[in-house]
Amino acid sequence: MPRQTDTDGMDLHETQNEEIEDHDDQYEAPNLKRIRVEDSNSPATTLANLIQQQNSMAKQLEKLDTLFVIRDQLMDQNRTMKQLTKTISYMENDMRKPKEENERLEKELKRTNLIFTGITDKKFESKDACLTKIQKCIADH
Repeated sequence: MPRQTDTDGMDLHETQNEEIEDHDDQYEAPNLKRIRVEDSNSPATTLANLIQQQNSMAKQLEKLDTLFVIRDQLMDQNRTMKQLTKTISYMENDMRKPKEENERLEKELKRTNLIFTGITDKKFESKDACLTKIQKCIADH
């Protein structure tokens, strides 16, 4: 069977030594050779198409991996946000109790009070002891 050649005398199923330039990015397979064929169903064309598909799939897989990493980071941030929200809620509840107690004490201090003169108070005198002194003072006058 005679060999088929192109106008340059090159066998149609052999490769030339010229390398394909890598214009897309770093994911192209290195040192691919241009394949010169007339038949689009030839094994060389099929191989070239498979290599191109493989390169395309590799790019898509890398992008997918990046998306998974981003998704995982977002999920971690979401967990952290939920945890911080709970912490803030607990802190608000803890602060509410002293605030309510302060408001109650402030109201008690602002009430109209009677002032009794001539009665001495002791440093850590109980409320009952103080009341007894006042009742005795009122009864005596």
